[in-house]
Amino acid sequence: MAVDYLSALNVGSGLNVTQIVDALVDAEKVPQESRIQEQLDERNVSISSLGDVKADLDIFKDNLDVYRGVTGLVTESSNNNAVGITNNGKIAVQPFVHSISVNQLATSHTLAFLGFTTDADAINADTVEIELGTWDGGGVFTPDADGTSATITIDGTNNTLQSFAEAINQQNIGVTANVVRIDENSYALSLISPTGQARQMRVSALSGGATVDSLSYNDTAIHGARQITAGQDADFTLDGLTVTRNTNSVDDIVNGVTIELKETTANPVGIAASYDADTALENLTNFVTDLNFMINKLTELTYRGSPGGDDAGPLADDNLIKGYLRSFKRMTTTPIPGFQGQTLYLSNFGVMTELDGSISINETKFKEFFEANPDAFSAISNTRAVSDSSLVQAEISGSLWKTGIYEFDKTGPTSAKLYKLDENNARIDAGDDMVFEGGKFKITSGDARGLALTMLGDGEDANIYIGKSLMQTIQEFTENILKPNNDIDVKIKGYNDDIIEFNDKITELEERMENQRARYVEQFTAMESSVSSFKKTGDLLTNFMDSWRASLKG
Repeated sequence: MAVDYLSALNVGSGLNVTQIVDALVDAEKVPQESRIQEQLDERNVSISSLGDVKADLDIFKDNLDVYRGVTGLVTESSNNNAVGITNNGKIAVQPFVHSISVNQLATSHTLAFLGFTTDADAINADTVEIELGTWDGGGVFTPDADGTSATITIDGTNNTLQSFAEAINQQNIGVTANVVRIDENSYALSLISPTGQARQMRVSALSGGATVDSLSYNDTAIHGARQITAGQDADFTLDGLTVTRNTNSVDDIVNGVTIELKETTANPVGIAASYDADTALENLTNFVTDLNFMINKLTELTYRGSPGGDDAGPLADDNLIKGYLRSFKRMTTTPIPGFQGQTLYLSNFGVMTELDGSISINETKFKEFFEANPDAFSAISNTRAVSDSSLVQAEISGSLWKTGIYEFDKTGPTSAKLYKLDENNARIDAGDDMVFEGGKFKITSGDARGLALTMLGDGEDANIYIGKSLMQTIQEFTENILKPNNDIDVKIKGYNDDIIEFNDKITELEERMENQRARYVEQFTAMESSVSSFKKTGDLLTNFMDSWRASLKG
């Protein structure tokens, strides 16, 4: 409410000095304070919005873990307690039905060395050699074909029972050592080999060139008491055909699936696999729903608004988040190479981009394509390396490989080359030599590094398809956004620094305005003093004039 300053001229100037000073200070302070507060509010909203983006991306990334690997292939076992079956993603799976009877499970060779009173007892040997191989019924040991062995030299770091066990576990030959406390003053060293008859152990401990019997197992006739269980192969029948393997996890019998032998069976167990369009569609629908949420969320945050219409989003000018939005949209339309020798697109599966930027699924188109190409769905959910030959099983590890088509050229029992091919299956490089190791051909350099090929039988030349699924591509992109000290965190830190600076500016402004207020008060006080003096002089003159006029009348 405005004050009529001219109506109050009785004392001094009659002006409300306090109100005038407040008005002058506010006229200078409020515009500046409003600008700073507006910037503060913008930074706080941006920080909150960026935090929401991070939280939503983290949830989205975790959800992709659920969807990845679901190809629509449904595997079944009539007795899952005895025989399990899963899709291992190593080869394109054709629907099948088989019958399995488990006669014997694969077991590990287990030895126990007794006679220790504490886990700190000394290992009285100079060297201990552990070899893997086969023991026959007559006590004769035959090392395995790869000559798998390790020799441990006893020194000051591994000369106690516990440290010796730890040294064994570091040898990378598959043997596990444990120190077992049997009772208060009795300890044992337990050695467990990988499963299989040809992966049993021979242990030879030497001291001064002589055998240390208490730490050796090199003659079953003499040291048989140390054997807890003998190593043996799994023995089972598949559709009446007798099969043996050195493991209970069998992935080289039925193409593309791993069979888990869990217990022996009295009756045959049926196993089967078939593709189910509804299962694949449900997985794709859930994925699209989550992807739409992220696209819509980023779209709303970066919306630029419209003249006279909706307000702009809180991150309308944020080029970082706009870049993420463009990347998500781009990944839904780019080709997915390395599957089935053809380039696939999300649109092949009936996924379409709508005018508002969201994506939808044409279920009819999806089912038509899936029924005709069920294995192609791996392009969306299942990163893998597969072979076009049933005699070559492929697997990929690590992250240094590149998607594409490769030609496996087997030049000998233990020699081969790998060539990269173009879309017309023509070689585009000079090829990389493959290493034969552990019964597999492996690549340690080049675009296919991390590829390992297992020959079934003698194997044969084959084309290998290495493909990265769309879900993994999106998940890796999301993980990169969320890595430590990521761009969002850097931006939030910068905004927090701005907030500190803006708060400092507000404090400085308040201090400056208080000083200005003090100057205004000082100036108006001086003015009031002058006005008061002028009024006294005026009163004196008025009295003088009144007296003079009175004297004239007399």
